[in-house]
Amino acid sequence: MKNTAIFFISCVAYGQNKSASDFNLPKSREAVQGYDVVSYFNSSPKEGNNSIQSTVAGVHYYFSSHKNKSLFNENPNRYMPKYGGR
Repeated sequence: MKNTAIFFISCVAYGQNKSASDFNLPKSREAVQGYDVVSYFNSSPKEGNNSIQSTVAGVHYYFSSHKNKSLFNENPNRYMPKYGGR
């Protein structure tokens, strides 16, 4: 039982502390090919604008609106790609 709890806690901690090397990125370190990651949660993926950008752990995220950028900045882990981000 203790081993299971330790494994679970370490997986949760690892999943929340991603770095650029955890993503499948081009040299530009641009996440999801420049698409707005917040827009995926609204069922209508949109291309991001490179003038509306946030950088987290060396990965660049672009947004279609300042509202989406603000939502991302409040909780980046909610919107970060789970499986490589390219």
